[in-house]
Amino acid sequence: MTDIIAEKINNQKLAEMKAQQLSLFDPLTNLPNRRLLIERLEEEIARNYRHRITGALLFIDLDDFKTVNDTCGHRVGDLLLQEAAKRLGGDEFVVVLSDLSPDQITASAQANTTTSKILEILRQPYTIEGQQHQISCSIGIVLFPEESRDSHDLVKYADIAMCQAKNSGKNTIKQFSSYMQNILEHRLYLQNELRTAIKHKALSIYLQPQYNTEWQIISAETLVHWKHPEKGFISPAEFIPVAEESGQIHTLGKIVMSLLLERL
Repeated sequence: MTDIIAEKINNQKLAEMKAQQLSLFDPLTNLPNRRLLIERLEEEIARNYRHRITGALLFIDLDDFKTVNDTCGHRVGDLLLQEAAKRLGGDEFVVVLSDLSPDQITASAQANTTTSKILEILRQPYTIEGQQHQISCSIGIVLFPEESRDSHDLVKYADIAMCQAKNSGKNTIKQFSSYMQNILEHRLYLQNELRTAIKHKALSIYLQPQYNTEWQIISAETLVHWKHPEKGFISPAEFIPVAEESGQIHTLGKIVMSLLLERL
């Protein structure tokens, strides 16, 4: 009877440990999940603030990982993630660097040096089921507690910096600055305003003649114009990339085609 009770207690403890593991760690990579990350990050922020030292948060995103899943299958993608996790030495894909210099310039240099090493480690070839795969990554850096003492803000800022790294051609590193936040807010503003402009048909087109060497008109280039009620004319060079990023480019193309047919 005693053995049965002991076995039940052990099974209960094992179940509790498994539940604890699942609540704090990712089941695929066995790395700390977002919940545990936030807990540890808040501890680091408080410690660094108390001792007047600097830390850094790195947001790592594998470049073109979806392509690996699409071409090689999710099994290979999962194995690649596990191998990448091993190379990070048991850390999350959001990495916390501790005990950097209290001097911001020195701390920034230290964070960049470590991040460059991580970038190099992750882009070394992976051998998965006998096949070699190579994948790079984009990494965003944010220093703390100078930028913020809020853990959620820091993750957001590091994510913004990572997106800037991707937009710069991938396989690179970017450190967060308030300028990046301003760019992001401006793009979001343009996305919303462009959506409104499309809905209310506030776009127009302009036909720009194309000439041959004898100055004869041989064709015309269609230019789309957007006159914002407050900002005035917004250049296509500014709002076309926003339309592409936000998935509005197809709707915009249909509107341009419709306006062009009306002019013919």
